[in-house]
Amino acid sequence: MAKLISFDFELDMSLRWDRNEGVVYDLVFSWQGIPIINDAIIKRHNDQCH
Repeated sequence: MAKLISFDFELDMSLRWDRNEGVVYDLVFSWQGIPIINDAIIKRHNDQCH
C-alpha cells in the first residue's frame, strides 16, 4: 500500500492478487479524508467492461 498526500488531498493505492483477474489495483482519492469518487459508479462501470 502507498499513500500520496498533498495538503488536503490523498491518494491511497494498494495491489492485490485475484486468481481469476490477476493483479487488481485499489485506488481511493480523498479530500479532507472524504472519498471524492463514488464507488457505485466505478463498480457499475467495471461490471459493463467484462
